[in-house]
Amino acid sequence: MMSLKFLILEDSILDAELITALLAESEIECELIQVKTRSEFQAALERGGFDLILSDYSLPGFDGISALVMARQLCPDVPFIFVTATMGEEVAIETLKGGATDYVLKQRLERLIPAVERSLREAAERRARVVAEAELSLREEEFRALVENSPDIIARFDRDLRHLYVNPVVEQATGKPPEMYVGKTHAEVGVSPEICTLWQSSLRQVFATQKEDFFEYDFPAPGNGIRYYQTRVVPEFNPDGSVQTLLAITRDITQSKLAEQALRAREAQLQQQAEELKRANQVKDEFLAVLSHELRSPLNAILGWAKLLRTRKFSPDIFNRALETIERNAQLQTRLIEDLLDISRIIRGKLTLNPQPVNLETVITSALETVYLSAQTKCIELVFEGAGSRESGVGSREERQGGQGGQGVTRGPRDRREWGLGGQGGQGGQGSNSSHQPLATSHSQLPITNYQLPIVLGDPSRLQQIVWNLLSNAIKFTPSGGRVEVKLQLSTVAPTTTIREQGTWECREQGEEGRGAEKQQLSTVNCQPSQSLALASTIDNQQPTTNYAQIAVTDNGIGISAEFLPHIFDYFRQADASITRSYGGLGLGLAIVRHLVELHGGTVCAESLGVGQGATFRVMLPLLENSEFGIRNSEFGMNHTRTGGFGNPPLPIPDSRLNNIRVLVVEDDRDTREFLALTLEEYGAQSIVVDSAVAALEALEKSLPDILVSDIGMPATDGYTFIQKVRALPPEQGGQIPAIALTAYAREQDRDRAIAAGFQIHLAKPVVSDELVEAIGQLISDQ
Repeated sequence: MMSLKFLILEDSILDAELITALLAESEIECELIQVKTRSEFQAALERGGFDLILSDYSLPGFDGISALVMARQLCPDVPFIFVTATMGEEVAIETLKGGATDYVLKQRLERLIPAVERSLREAAERRARVVAEAELSLREEEFRALVENSPDIIARFDRDLRHLYVNPVVEQATGKPPEMYVGKTHAEVGVSPEICTLWQSSLRQVFATQKEDFFEYDFPAPGNGIRYYQTRVVPEFNPDGSVQTLLAITRDITQSKLAEQALRAREAQLQQQAEELKRANQVKDEFLAVLSHELRSPLNAILGWAKLLRTRKFSPDIFNRALETIERNAQLQTRLIEDLLDISRIIRGKLTLNPQPVNLETVITSALETVYLSAQTKCIELVFEGAGSRESGVGSREERQGGQGGQGVTRGPRDRREWGLGGQGGQGGQGSNSSHQPLATSHSQLPITNYQLPIVLGDPSRLQQIVWNLLSNAIKFTPSGGRVEVKLQLSTVAPTTTIREQGTWECREQGEEGRGAEKQQLSTVNCQPSQSLALASTIDNQQPTTNYAQIAVTDNGIGISAEFLPHIFDYFRQADASITRSYGGLGLGLAIVRHLVELHGGTVCAESLGVGQGATFRVMLPLLENSEFGIRNSEFGMNHTRTGGFGNPPLPIPDSRLNNIRVLVVEDDRDTREFLALTLEEYGAQSIVVDSAVAALEALEKSLPDILVSDIGMPATDGYTFIQKVRALPPEQGGQIPAIALTAYAREQDRDRAIAAGFQIHLAKPVVSDELVEAIGQLISDQ
């Protein structure tokens, strides 16, 4: 036990020694300080540090009551025991009321030690209680400060589920101050029945089980929309272990909830992207398989017939059929390559147009000329209705007859032209004739009073490619004996379009007159108007009118399923990509059509009632008014620009000869050299054929030809370097010789690079004879 310090107020030395002896005999370790007078007592109290005061009651000039008062003033917490010889009961009571801890009569000093021990114990308990109360008060203040400033809603509930306390933050969440909650249940406060049920169920469960509970709910917060909350209900126990009250801590989890929802949405998006990537990989794999098939199949026919022709002799009919087969399959391969190159240009944004006023009737006629033989092979009837009338009440041209009976051409108010096949159309018995009946007539043979020409601003070859692709697609998917119809109409009403967002084509249902309850699936494409304005600005700053031309290609073929219709214009997509598919192709034609139409400021849509119901493709293009340019329809033909191959349908070539024209051909491939030499000789030209740039420069030193035709990709020195060396020569040595780049590099940047290097014309391989001859003739005429 630690040493204690006692103060003894006693004037009797004997009594002081007796008290000292008693304390010494006890287990109480203490230091005794004796004072006898008032002044000594006061001085000792002021110094302080005492654990107990023992005082006589009767002192000379100083009584015990005064000593007690002084002690309570200076040392209020120190126990005070009177040790006196005489003290009546009333005096004893007064001293106890005045603050004395106890009193012991000197006649009964055996009570002193128990009284001291009890006083010390009670004093220690009082001090501990004071400390505990101070700590408790501090904790309560801290707790209240935390609760009052907590972002969580903290509430206490009694067994009647009424609020005993709610912190102020509840007003921010509900718009109601805490005072409105105290003494009331949730229902009495006006909380919705659904949330009341949640609270009541949880509170009653915790009262019953004495275990905490969690629940979540959303709440319409004032001015903040829906907020999400999580509540934890905790029991508060009585000393006997029963639940006295419940403490509910409600936390706003809106941010975490929204983050969780965003995470789930992101996970769903990633899952969708993964599925799309999987589908894309599947489409890629299917495309590669189809590409391999489509490239190898023509090669099989080409190589097979070539080997047979080399090893066996055939009759003229079979020989000609073999050559036709080889040519047809070579053209098919060229078409596939051109489609791939076009898609590459589209994806890289490098596909450009050469805009000029174009008569759509001429475009359609040329496209029909191109597909006629493939339609004839399947006995498919081709019908073309021209733009002889205008929609929207503008009026139509008077019915007139045009053409001759033997031409298989019928003229009416809408310039209907039927290409007679199998007795389906034509006049004068020509419908049964399998020979080609070309459409040689045009609107230039007819009066133009009150007639709007179908003139658009566009690239002639690309417009013809659009129509050619749609016609080829219709013929491919139309069975033998079917019908493909092309209608050209003029309209003053802008086309109805559906906004395309992020590459997704919207598919919607649209009713059609006369079809009752049938619904028509319609896939549409939208193009920004600024594109057509950009094209128009290249021609004397003329702006297109609000009139439109509509080209509709309709077939009665296999139709399009509702599931595939929204994807009809996607790249590399085919309704049937399996190895058992019935139709060839890479699935690029319609994607190219869509992009070319958009480049011309137009729209394209596909319509089909379903499988077996046929299909219609509609192209809407902005018209140019005749009056804006002051021109007649006889002035419009097809001004074709060719960048090579069969990518654009064949175009009419003038019959020109190259008599005595000297052509220097630079080509490292032997087969191509032989082909070019034979072609030039066939047209009367004199050819000098070499296999390298070095040999060509040597040939130029010996003689100066009229024309230079050079490959680009050659060993040692390529065509670009070669033409630069040629252009560095003096004119008399060939420095200004007209030059044609004939190359398999067919991209737009390849063409631009060839022209920049010094060539006048760029022709892409494979090139047909007439195309090469026309290019040479053009350069000769330009000199």
